[in-house]
Amino acid sequence: TQSTWGHSAKAQEMLVPQWLSVLSEKRNAFFQSLNPHKYKLWQTSVYCVSYISMGLLVGCTGPTLILLVENVNEPLEISSSYFLVRGGGWLFGSILSGKLYETHDGHKIFFAVSLIVTLCMWLLPMIHVLFLSLLVTAVMAASLSFIDVGANCMLFAVWGDKVAPYMQFLHFCFGIGATVSPAVVSAVIRLSSRGSELLWSYFVLGALMLLTAALPAFVPGPPTPASLKPPKAATATSKKTVKQSREARAYQQLDAVDDTEDTEVEEEQQVVVDVQTSTEGTAGSGDTASSDGDVEALVGKWRYRGLVSIVALYLFLYVGMEVSYGSWVASFATLAYNVPIETAALFSSDFWIFITAGRLLAVFLSAKFKGRTLLVIDLCGSTLAVILLLAFVESRNEPMLWLSTALFGFSLASVYATVFSLPADMGVKITSRASSIFIVGTSIGDMLLPALVGVIFVQFGAMPFLVTIFLLNACLVGLYFVMVPILVKFGAHLKSVQDAVKSNNPEAAAAVEDEETGLLGEEILAKQHLKSPKSSSDTVEVKL
Repeated sequence: TQSTWGHSAKAQEMLVPQWLSVLSEKRNAFFQSLNPHKYKLWQTSVYCVSYISMGLLVGCTGPTLILLVENVNEPLEISSSYFLVRGGGWLFGSILSGKLYETHDGHKIFFAVSLIVTLCMWLLPMIHVLFLSLLVTAVMAASLSFIDVGANCMLFAVWGDKVAPYMQFLHFCFGIGATVSPAVVSAVIRLSSRGSELLWSYFVLGALMLLTAALPAFVPGPPTPASLKPPKAATATSKKTVKQSREARAYQQLDAVDDTEDTEVEEEQQVVVDVQTSTEGTAGSGDTASSDGDVEALVGKWRYRGLVSIVALYLFLYVGMEVSYGSWVASFATLAYNVPIETAALFSSDFWIFITAGRLLAVFLSAKFKGRTLLVIDLCGSTLAVILLLAFVESRNEPMLWLSTALFGFSLASVYATVFSLPADMGVKITSRASSIFIVGTSIGDMLLPALVGVIFVQFGAMPFLVTIFLLNACLVGLYFVMVPILVKFGAHLKSVQDAVKSNNPEAAAAVEDEETGLLGEEILAKQHLKSPKSSSDTVEVKL
């Protein structure tokens, strides 16, 4: 196993202190001694601990919001600005992080953004100007989005198509952090003196974030997709020119060689190409997330991007519905059921507690059921819950509101992680950039739909609010019957192409290409043909 921290031995001697070099050698020796499964569990622990920390910081916003507004000497009406800025920062970070994880060590990025988040948490109580406070909040949200995208992306890289139960546990860890955070803040506030509550609350949470930064600094990350791709190379000269052969064009397309299709080569050519084997990743790493070019070459560029867009739309609708109900259910209980304000707040707790409990159960269910089966169960439960809400709103049956809210949260618990890992579960690789687009979809849903649902609730009342939730749930059900057949078709197509190439069966590959993507099967076979050894009369040497 080679360390992924990437300095040459000479550079390490010059730049790294002796004690740090010794520590790095011991760390490498420790991970080399582990069996692959234990090493994967170490890597998974990095992402789960980071998600707990992320939940702690996201969950502290509500309990400390009034203190944060008082700290900048502004009225409470501007408190919504913090949510808007946090959403914008999260969206910006999600867009930026996708490409970065393809080319840089993910655990180094985790370590860096954890330090940035800690610094932001410690700075916020010391800032008494609204603009600067919002700016630091945006930077912190963008940094947290790097953890959000990276944890999901690298979990795919570690576990491959076996990611489902680990993805469920990852999002359960976020629920743990978000549930524990208010209790931590409450305990710190009780122990703090008047006027120092925000300072000590954010100091403790920042210190917890700093502790979690030690784990990605210690555990080597999985190899990046860029490190597994062969380097670019190129080409040939000749005496008599003809159009470049179809095999060479296929090789050029699938290995991203930057030659144009109209490049002319000689009739009696000798293509000089040296095949360099991709470097193995760190010990025990699972199937790594493919780069965008590799996956797009197999299923078609626009087809793959269309698939990613459908999944992102599903997450957009789901997160928007989940956050909308969780944010407005307390107000709904007060307006529609005449529940006192202090009691109505417990409906929101009821919803989120059952989401957390459902995610824990989903860890075990996802190991027993396929992702699409689990998603059908979730949608049946959520639909039943919304129907119960609509059926009993006129009679103001408060026990049914408690039951329906709990069922709704429990049913929605595993949807996010299930949909996120559904493509991999069906054999379609998820790239870091695709993970980034998924997070962008969730960020936009988190920003826009709760605001829209809030306008409907305030302007038109309780029943239109429930009808909106019902329509969002219906959209999820309908989109399921669009998304899943596409994923099934893509997964079967990829398997057919890979099996045909593996067996070097031109007829099978031709059948696949005629049905799906034209020249795709033939081009992949051409690539394999170029890379395979040739007879002396037909020698092709390949250099990447």
